[in-house]
Amino acid sequence: MSLLDEYKESFAFMDKSHTRDAEGNPVVTWTQSEATFNAALRFDSSVQAKRAQAEGVDDLYTIVTGREVDLEFNDVVKRLGDGTTFRVTTSGKDNHTPASAGLNMRAVSAKLWTIPDNEIEEPEVTNDASNSSNESGGAV
Repeated sequence: MSLLDEYKESFAFMDKSHTRDAEGNPVVTWTQSEATFNAALRFDSSVQAKRAQAEGVDDLYTIVTGREVDLEFNDVVKRLGDGTTFRVTTSGKDNHTPASAGLNMRAVSAKLWTIPDNEIEEPEVTNDASNSSNESGGAV
């Protein structure tokens, strides 16, 4: 296992869907995909990046995956460890190692991105263990 592999965290794709509510109004919802992948995330805190940020550039993150993960422009991904979401601002087809290389890498730029609260569809969570601990006198 390489140092880069040890640095990787779990991510999931976020899926966007368009539906209509009962009154016919368009509704956008985002759900966490079952498709997950591991990636290393790097924040650029260099002087040049800080200057660019002051000028309005906000894609200061680099997401590094294996070649098999093809992140595309405008994909939205969620870091599973803390729920932070990022929007991909470049194409993974543009920056990857060749198949003949010993290093299996693909990199994209990304920016922090917030999904509006009213557009997030949370999965239903059932936790029978918490119910049984409450029945047996466990702390609430």
